Amino acid sequence: MLVGALIVIAIFTIFAIVLLSSNPIKLFFGKKYYKRNITKKLYSIAKSHDFYLLNRVSLPIDAKVVIHFDHILFSNKYIYCIVDAYYDGHLNGKKEDLSWFYYSPDGKTVDHINNPCRLQNTRVDYFAAFIGASKEMVVPFLVVNDSCYIDSETLNEEPMLVHYKDLKKRIEKLDFESQVPLINPFELEKVVNKIYQKGVSKKD
Repeated sequence: MLVGALIVIAIFTIFAIVLLSSNPIKLFFGKKYYKRNITKKLYSIAKSHDFYLLNRVSLPIDAKVVIHFDHILFSNKYIYCIVDAYYDGHLNGKKEDLSWFYYSPDGKTVDHINNPCRLQNTRVDYFAAFIGASKEMVVPFLVVNDSCYIDSETLNEEPMLVHYKDLKKRIEKLDFESQVPLINPFELEKVVNKIYQKGVSKKD
């Protein structure tokens, strides 16, 4: 009886593993938990290196302008302003283009979308001016899902684009290999508190 039950459990376990590893199922769960997974990864980075992390930032610049970031990670050298983006299809475009090609997953249809990096650059310009920092200190990232194919020329030309799987590596490489001065910790704490007070909802 016990052996039979163990065999049934083993069969169901194997079936579940095969089902969850199938491409449509992986894509479904990857999309459903995409933002949560990025938050968890950034939290792990912040905890490991004693960085500050703020999530879901909506920062009013003036009466007409409010900028949004999914995450802001404050390290010892840089401030990473991060936006999450999930694309079911494939992207192709040049840094200076106003619009990019957006191909369907099967490659049969193509649309034009606004260049997502231009908006992110605009956000960072406002943010740097708001905190009174040079733009070189602020690093914009547009994190895209691993299943989104991006032309290698586009990736090389637009360094803010980063696949989810490469996010931790990109942050640590930039932060620990760059020969730039450390941010004054007291000034950094002031900036973090300012952004928290101005741009993070206290309801959550």
